[in-house]
Amino acid sequence: MTLNDKKQLLYFITRTGMYINPVDDRNIVSFINGYELGRNGRCTFTLKLKQHIENKHSIRHSSDGWPGQIRRLAEKRSLSQVIIFKMLTLEMITLEEDARLHKVLKDVLKTRILSLSRKLENTDTLSEWIALCPFESEWFRLLWTDAEWAFIRSVNEKLVYT
Repeated sequence: MTLNDKKQLLYFITRTGMYINPVDDRNIVSFINGYELGRNGRCTFTLKLKQHIENKHSIRHSSDGWPGQIRRLAEKRSLSQVIIFKMLTLEMITLEEDARLHKVLKDVLKTRILSLSRKLENTDTLSEWIALCPFESEWFRLLWTDAEWAFIRSVNEKLVYT
């Protein structure tokens, strides 16, 4: 995947409602398939996604394709397929960036997370927060200055303990 592919995918997972409506698993599959088709084979996101889900999450690829892998992982984790898709996409982008996001990607993600932090009373926003904030990942910590990290952690603690 090129840097532009990663940026487009990051825009998609951070502002999904701007690209598809309703935001659901079927429309995500359609968008991603259309994006790859439009790139004429130059973006191999779904191939890498299938391999990533199988290797990291032990969910084998089957006749139901990568959407089926996501469905099975979502069931296993008791999360929505949309959240799982966003989490996996973010994992893949960060893995390819060697745990440090390119400045362009970092800016896209930070802007969205800070925006979400201001309106977390909304259930949809909470789902976005869960999908886009992998607190256990070192790369995620590296996105933030010390002051920003303190703020982000305090927002997360309010969510966890509320």
